Amino acid sequence: MASLLRPSVLAKAWGVHPRTVTEWIRTGKLPGVKTPGDQHRVRVDDVLAYCEAEGLPVPGSVSARDLSVLVAKRQNLDVRPLRRALRAFDVAIEVTTSAAGALLTVAASAPSALVLDAQLPGLDVVSVIHALREAQATSRLPVLVCDAAKAKAQTYVDAGALAVATRGDIASLAETLAGFARP
Repeated sequence: MASLLRPSVLAKAWGVHPRTVTEWIRTGKLPGVKTPGDQHRVRVDDVLAYCEAEGLPVPGSVSARDLSVLVAKRQNLDVRPLRRALRAFDVAIEVTTSAAGALLTVAASAPSALVLDAQLPGLDVVSVIHALREAQATSRLPVLVCDAAKAKAQTYVDAGALAVATRGDIASLAETLAGFARP
């Protein structure tokens, strides 16, 4: 689920020295994060936004980026329709049946998108979305909610969910997720 790039990869694509990219990160010109080993990394989404704003070429490793979706679901929610729909786009899907496990996975290495099962025990979807939006590293993480009651759908959208699928319609999220995979 690595969606972080090294400054050396970006430097090679842009024809500058890696220290130049590191300096851009350090000064805030290019949004970046530091690893526990005190190394600089840049999120793929930030690279795309920076390339667009500065007129720089998009590195090949970014334009052909690996997309990953983390699905936090209860035991009996069938995600096979979602897997089938995304197979054509070569999107990796990781599934967890634990709300805590999902949050730990996102904290360790943010996926390209997060799908939350509204019925997952121990998960307050609105609180999770708010917390993700408040954290700098996950503020732009696309969050989709599946298996929601129709009455709660607007609540999730208002909280910041990109899309909401009502009960029994998880496959409808595939089109939204496929939009991330299209060039």
